[in-house]
Parts: sequence; structure tokens; C-alpha cells
Amino acid sequence: MIFSSVEPIDPGDDHDDRDIVVKSINKCLEKSWTATEIKKGRKIEIPGFWRSHIDGLILEYREAGWVVSKLIQISSARPKQRLFFMTFKNPKLLA
Repeated sequence: MIFSSVEPIDPGDDHDDRDIVVKSINKCLEKSWTATEIKKGRKIEIPGFWRSHIDGLILEYREAGWVVSKLIQISSARPKQRLFFMTFKNPKLLA
């Protein structure tokens, strides 16, 4: 179920890893937002085993009204390791 600015959107009866990803993201989005998060967006790290879902979920969250982007970060502290994030801007809080 995608967390919509109006109501939840049920993707169907698919009960797989994707549903776990969506539930975890939705939990993060339902929490209180700081002033910085309202302005810059809430950044959620996407673990490696979720990465295959990122592009499809970005489209679904956008269709539900969210402003979503993907970020890949390379760190010198972790050579050869990329960190993946999705950044969400809450449509209800945008002024």
C-alpha cells in the first residue's frame, strides 16, 4: 500500500519483498517532519536487497502525489560501496 496524501493506494494482492519495502517507507513517512525535512525532503536509505524496487516505487509515490528523487552516494570511508537513498517531500506540507 503506497502512502498517499489523500488515502492509501493498494497495489493489489502481491505479498512479496516489495510490500515489506513499501510498509517500511510508509512508516518513515508517517512520522513527524522537522522544518529541515519539510524544506529539503526526508532522506530514507535503501538497503541493497531493496534496490530493485526503487525505480518502480518512485513512479508509484509520484502518482500518489509525493515529490520523490533517488540519490546514490559514494563515500571514501566505504571504498567501492554505494549508498542508495530515496528523498521524499511531503505534499501536505509543501507551501
